[in-house]
Amino acid sequence: MNTWLYVPTITRNLKIISSTFVLVCLLFSCSTNKKPESVMTINPNSLKSSPEDLAFWMMFAVSQNGCAKSHPAYSFGEFSCAFKFASLLLDDNKALSAEKKTKSTFQKDVKAVFNAGFIDEYLFFEYRQSNWFVAPNLKSKEYETWKSINLVNHNIGDPSSVTMTRETPASPPEVKELKLSNSFIKSVGNLTYETQRKYESASLGLSLRYKMKDVPNGWLDFYIYPNLRSTKSNSLEKVLADEATNAKTAIIYQAQQDKIEHMDIIEETFNDDLTFLTGIYEIKYDNTSFANELYISGNEKYFLKARV
Repeated sequence: MNTWLYVPTITRNLKIISSTFVLVCLLFSCSTNKKPESVMTINPNSLKSSPEDLAFWMMFAVSQNGCAKSHPAYSFGEFSCAFKFASLLLDDNKALSAEKKTKSTFQKDVKAVFNAGFIDEYLFFEYRQSNWFVAPNLKSKEYETWKSINLVNHNIGDPSSVTMTRETPASPPEVKELKLSNSFIKSVGNLTYETQRKYESASLGLSLRYKMKDVPNGWLDFYIYPNLRSTKSNSLEKVLADEATNAKTAIIYQAQQDKIEHMDIIEETFNDDLTFLTGIYEIKYDNTSFANELYISGNEKYFLKARV
């Protein structure tokens, strides 16, 4: 991958930025005589921050492309992966001398968060984006107590201070077409099977639509598709949470397309015993409220998603 760096005029930050750029080149094979595949852009306003913080967010932006290979784009998993990787790179960066490695207040606070064992809680609660589904196994109350004592004057960083164009996602691996036995359940409770849909790619699996007998224009869609993400480096719970973020993003996108007035999170829960996630959202449109429910489960091979 070739990486192009666009940097406006830099004065006091030049030494640290150039050292960081050396590391970026070593990691990603920089070249200036070929058409760039990725473009890094630095917000001029971020030059007012400390050079150490600017270097950190440069590493964060670069790391996102690598993390996107094992996490869905714009998910908490990708954000967390890139943040942790940037922290590790700056700590281990031999291109920076001890003097240049002097940590800013922001990075010293982050180091304290790491040492206290609250990095997942810190990243989720301080940087949470609207499409992130609730992360599993967070020590919320313990973190809030620790934060009230140890991060009194902490200012979180700005991930948007450095942005980088994303690589084109790789084509999904070839998978076998998913076929259901004719004996699958066609009627249960107030649900009656209506139709099955197969998508153009086997990696997208198939969907089953059930009609709700007692609800006018009501239906329940089941989606069954392969789990193409490795659970070796990420627990199944975290993989499912990222997949739920994908589904929630689709709900938000559709709501925006429909020009809804408001969307509230009624519930987002994670059942540890069943590895089962539930998301219930209230969407207000034309002075009327609608419920949009999301359920996701899965294992190392398949995801099962239901939307009402």
